[in-house]
Amino acid sequence: ASDLLLYPYQLYKLSLAGADAVNLVVGALSKKDLTYLIKIASSLKLQTLASVTSEVQLNSLADLPTGTIAAIVVSNRQLEDFSFDMSGEQALRLLKSHALEKIRESHGDVPVFVEGRVGAIERS
Repeated sequence: ASDLLLYPYQLYKLSLAGADAVNLVVGALSKKDLTYLIKIASSLKLQTLASVTSEVQLNSLADLPTGTIAAIVVSNRQLEDFSFDMSGEQALRLLKSHALEKIRESHGDVPVFVEGRVGAIERS
């Protein structure tokens, strides 16, 4: 189970509970808040995973300083209504996007995980 992390005190509580990493939902945070929470997580020696559901969110990660993201989680979930893309096309589109290439250029070979399935069949 995971909580939606929006406030710094949540990171302190997780650190005190012995957490090694946090998963920040990029679409739920402003760029300013995302940057602030990543800085706090880093100061607490917590690795930061960033969950994304769109290219816009991936682009916001590319602007962060190198080394601030331990991994990216590509999600098939829609933040608006929490529905889930069972086809996996959303994840496949993000994995093939220019935004992910931009992150690889600025952050190196950061691991990318996928929540749910990845669409394996390309439509012509």
